[in-house]
Amino acid sequence: MKTTLIATLGALASLTAAINANPGIVYNDATGDIEPGISTGGGTLDLVSMEVSNTSTDIQFKLTVNGNIGTTDWGKFMIGMSTGNPGTTSGNGWGRPINMSSTAGGMDFWVGSWVNSGGAAQLWNYTTGSWNGPA
Repeated sequence: MKTTLIATLGALASLTAAINANPGIVYNDATGDIEPGISTGGGTLDLVSMEVSNTSTDIQFKLTVNGNIGTTDWGKFMIGMSTGNPGTTSGNGWGRPINMSSTAGGMDFWVGSWVNSGGAAQLWNYTTGSWNGPA
């Protein structure tokens, strides 16, 4: 059973912004490609695809995993972004092993999300040499 997780960043979109939403772009991922020796969480850590869409005020990431997050809910999902401002090539808001090299200057925004305990997400930004957040 495939399950979908949605993390929304920014303020709540108004009805007008929702009407003017840009259609999402879907990025597919090969399934079953998790490093041997790492738990797959019953498939919940195995990404199938990610859809990215936006309104004038929000960006939305819709992750589809190859498992049921209702039965295995301990996975954490992290997204790094580089906007061209000075960022970092190592580290993130939670100190997890996610790093990003970018010709645009490294990771300066980072989202950490989870599905356990009702699920939620945190937005962090990197300025003046440290992570600030959650926003």
